[in-house]
Amino acid sequence: MATCNQINAMPPELRRRFNYGTWYIDLPNTEARTSMWNHYTTMFGVQNEINFNDDGWTGAEIRTCSMMASEMEITLAEASKYISPVSRSSWETVQTLRRLATGRFLCASKGDFYRQPEDDHRVEHLNRVEDGLIEQVGGRLMTMDES
Repeated sequence: MATCNQINAMPPELRRRFNYGTWYIDLPNTEARTSMWNHYTTMFGVQNEINFNDDGWTGAEIRTCSMMASEMEITLAEASKYISPVSRSSWETVQTLRRLATGRFLCASKGDFYRQPEDDHRVEHLNRVEDGLIEQVGGRLMTMDES
């Protein structure tokens, strides 16, 4: 068994040695994140009040937020402002991995071949609009490098 975030860096002859296939583990869904919040808030002794958007957060980010809230004696919502989820900061990398995995690797949560979520392009657009990277000008969308 092995894990990596850049499977392209592994030559096929090495990947071939893993007899039980190549599995893709996507970002945790709501149910998985809830379980992680329960675990880490208990571990770090902080109030489990998630009143912010944690969509796209990884387990490491949930752990860091819980630990930060405990150490800084602040709420999870306040600590969340210091977290830049990898699904946002490295969105392109996540999408590249998802495209690579689609139809090729087994999905760890479903046990079938992985399929990239259909609404990924919508999430990218919303994040870019929210970040000010895209703005509507005269009926068309312009990116910041065009303006």
